Amino acid sequence: MAKEFNLQYLTQSFDDGLIKKSRLIKTDKYVMGAITTKGTNPKREENHDYSFISSHYRSDDIAFMLIADGKDDIKGSDEAAKLLVRNLERWFKGLSKTEINTPMILEPRLLGELRILNQDVFKYYYPAQVSFALALRGKDETFIANLGNCRCYSINDDNVSLQTTDSLKWYVYNNPKLINPDEVKFLCGKDVLERGIGCAPNNKRKFEPFVSIVDNDDYDSLVLTTHGVTDVLDSDEIQTIILDNNIDGALYELAYQSLGGPSKELPNEIIERFGAENHPAAFIEKTIPGDSSASAIVYKKVRKNS
Repeated sequence: MAKEFNLQYLTQSFDDGLIKKSRLIKTDKYVMGAITTKGTNPKREENHDYSFISSHYRSDDIAFMLIADGKDDIKGSDEAAKLLVRNLERWFKGLSKTEINTPMILEPRLLGELRILNQDVFKYYYPAQVSFALALRGKDETFIANLGNCRCYSINDDNVSLQTTDSLKWYVYNNPKLINPDEVKFLCGKDVLERGIGCAPNNKRKFEPFVSIVDNDDYDSLVLTTHGVTDVLDSDEIQTIILDNNIDGALYELAYQSLGGPSKELPNEIIERFGAENHPAAFIEKTIPGDSSASAIVYKKVRKNS
C-alpha cells in the first residue's frame, strides 16, 4: 500500500509557531520527509509553499517528491500552487510501473499534464505564477524536472550537484554563465520568472520544464527546495547539513538555517564582474534569512550496512 503525505502551509506548530514537518515515509530502500516555514517577515501572512511525497503501491523502489511555490505578491498564486500539487499527485498515481521506469515516456506525459494545468491556471487564477520541482525515482533512474526557481540537488559524500535549472527573467537579458547558482540569491530579480506555470498563455516554452535523468547509483540523497532555502544557504552548506544529520535533523536544520542562519553580504567579485554601474540596481547588499517562506524535501537511501 502506498504511503503518502501532503504538506501544506503551517497552521499549527511543532516548535515556535514557524515550522511544520511531515511524518516520514520509510521503506527498506529509502526514507524521506518534508518541512516548511512561512518565515519571519511580518508582512507575510500566509505560506504559499506546498509539498507532496509518496511511495508507490506497486513497488518500494519508487518514490515521488514534489515541491511548489506560489509567487507571494501575485493574486491567485496560492490557489494555483495547490492546483499544481493536486494535479501532479493525480498524474503520479495514474502512472504505470512501465511508464515510471521509462523516462522517454515520462517527459511527454508530464508536458501534457502541465499544458492542461497552465490552461486552468489562466482560466481561473490569472495572473498567478507557480514554480515547482519534482523527482520521481524509478527502478534504475531518477526523473527530475523543474520550472521557475525551485531546485533539486543530488548529494553523496564527494559531491553536490544541482540537477535543475533556474528560469529567471534576468537570464533573458544577461548571460547566465556570468553568475553561478549560489550567487543568484544576490539578484534583485531572483523572484521574477521567465518560465513557470502561469507565465504566459498558449506558449509551450513557458511551461515546458527543464528535465534531467540521473542514475540511482550516482547519489545517496536528494534535496528539493523552494527559493527561501537557497536564498540563505549555498549548495555546499546544504550538502554538509545532509551528510552531518539523520533525516529529521537535516529537515529541521534546513528550516532553522533558512529562518535564522547568518546573513551573507554581496561579494566584491560580483560587483567587479558586472561593473559598479550595475550596483546597487541589479543586486542586494545582503541576504535576509526568514524573509521568504522556505520548504524542503529530503530523500535518503537506506544504507545496507546501517
